[in-house]
Amino acid sequence: MANADVRSTTHSTTQAERIRKVSNAEAELVAELVKVRAEISALESRKNEIAEVLNKLFGKQETESEYDLLINRNRELVRMKWKSRPDVDKKKLAEAFPDAFAKCQKVITYAEIVTLHK
Repeated sequence: MANADVRSTTHSTTQAERIRKVSNAEAELVAELVKVRAEISALESRKNEIAEVLNKLFGKQETESEYDLLINRNRELVRMKWKSRPDVDKKKLAEAFPDAFAKCQKVITYAEIVTLHK
């Protein structure tokens, strides 16, 4: 790690923060990531707006819809397909079986890239 520094940090962690210097080209990737995340956010917002309109066209309720298929000029455009999957009501489980719920809880550790560069 030729480009690495180790400095203490003021964060609420007991470990020293490990720092690596990167090239200008690598730093540009961070700027690109910020831009791509903004674009994804805008696309997600637009997708949600479109889905809201389509759900109204389908007459979608919580577990059923008035229509199954949207057509234009006798051409099928989009279909509403209902799916089911098993799920666990965690609140109900915790209330009914608090000991089992506590014993089954787990902590999931994962990494997330948090951009500081704007």
